[in-house]
Amino acid sequence: MKTFKFSILCIVIFLVLTSCSKDKKQDSLTISGELTQQSECKYNSTKSSSSSIADTISKIEYQYNPSTHKLNISHINAGFNCCPGTLSCVISQNGDTILINEQEEAAQCHCDCLYDLEIEIEGLEQKSYHINFHEPYAIDQAKLIFEINLKTETSGSYSVIRKVYPWGISII
Repeated sequence: MKTFKFSILCIVIFLVLTSCSKDKKQDSLTISGELTQQSECKYNSTKSSSSSIADTISKIEYQYNPSTHKLNISHINAGFNCCPGTLSCVISQNGDTILINEQEEAAQCHCDCLYDLEIEIEGLEQKSYHINFHEPYAIDQAKLIFEINLKTETSGSYSVIRKVYPWGISII
């Protein structure tokens, strides 16, 4: 009889614990993201003149879709090597901070260049986040670190001014 009661108690505890963990998993989404598109090097392209953003500005424009939980980000004037190989982004989340680590495969030329990047992040809840871009060539220049509140604003922009190569080449 004692084993029967112990078995029932174990089953009840198991059901309580598993139902609690299921509720937690349903409330939080797992983020993932990737670089979906990139422009050619703006200094080598005849299309570079079509950009209305000055090369002294590094700009983020974002658009959030609450029904799909997707955040689309345009990074205008991201700095990389002229011959970067494959460009990519590693996207991670730590609490309410989203880190976007922009990377290049290799620096194969002795020049740098500006690119426009399109990034898609999936699995974001409609709340406030700190966005932190890690850019390989921004080093001591103004950082792309800002806050977005997806409850009140599903689209917006943030920009910084940079005048050190590869930014600001038109003012040299």
